[in-house]
Amino acid sequence: MITVPYFVCISDGDAQHAAGLGEAIKGEFEVATCQLARQVLDRLHSARPPDLLIIDFDIPDMDCFTFLSVLPER
Repeated sequence: MITVPYFVCISDGDAQHAAGLGEAIKGEFEVATCQLARQVLDRLHSARPPDLLIIDFDIPDMDCFTFLSVLPER
C-alpha cells in the first residue's frame, strides 16, 4: 500500500520564512507555500486541498480574522 504524505500549505508574507519552514518539514509532508491569503483560498478549492494550514498572523492582503471568517467548511 502506498501512503500519500499529508499536504501542508504555509502562508507567510515573508517568502524566506515560508520557504524555511517548508524546507524544515518537507521530508515528512508535501508542502506548498503562499504569500497571499487569496492564494491559500485558491489552494483550498483545488483538486487536492491542503490537510493542514500554517498561516502567519500578518497576511499581507487580508487580516487574519477576515481570512478565518472566509475559510470554507470542510
